Amino acid sequence: MTDPDSGGKSSSVRVPAKCHAKLEQLRERTGMTNGQIFIVAIEATHDRLPELLYPGGRIGGGLFAPRGIRAKTSRDDAETQVTYRLFKADFDVIDQLVIDLAAKSRSHLITAALTGYFFGDDEPTQAAE
Repeated sequence: MTDPDSGGKSSSVRVPAKCHAKLEQLRERTGMTNGQIFIVAIEATHDRLPELLYPGGRIGGGLFAPRGIRAKTSRDDAETQVTYRLFKADFDVIDQLVIDLAAKSRSHLITAALTGYFFGDDEPTQAAE
């Protein structure tokens, strides 16, 4: 078992204001860190991440690089930068999910997971780059 206080690495992600507000509320209510909430959100939405990442569908993935089909995004211009800390192994898992699911970036993946976790299917995902 890895010691949660060692081997950590920090990064940051820009999240829509609507997710940031929910993130702060959950952090205050539970005492979890941003990184822990990201893990909870990714775990909870794992089966739905392909649809959350590309609500309009996806093409490619064989001969061509996968990409979204005119993703139905609701561009929330108000974004907040959020710092988080995870184990290196956690970053490896996130980076592998980015590759496997053809997400544009860690931010795209985390934003999709947070949006799905906090809002279910009620809100389309912002495709963060």
